[in-house]
Amino acid sequence: MLESGQPMHVFDRDKINGNIEVRFAKPKETIEILGEKELKLTSDCLVIADEKEPIAFAGISGGLKHSVSKKLKTLLLSLPFFHPLS
Repeated sequence: MLESGQPMHVFDRDKINGNIEVRFAKPKETIEILGEKELKLTSDCLVIADEKEPIAFAGISGGLKHSVSKKLKTLLLSLPFFHPLS
């Protein structure tokens, strides 16, 4: 984060369904972020999602459901860079 000014997240790849995409949240989507706080997303919220649901609120926090645990076998490290608006 010090180099890019953007947060990084670590996910348990085995908890992720299929491919990953960056998209805007769909109507009525929610995500429980780290710290066990549930967020109601709006259509202007950028998310990182698998084929089923958001796995992170892009640039803000990773999702709790896809976070690592002691049972981790496959790690996915996310180091996104979102270009700031000029």
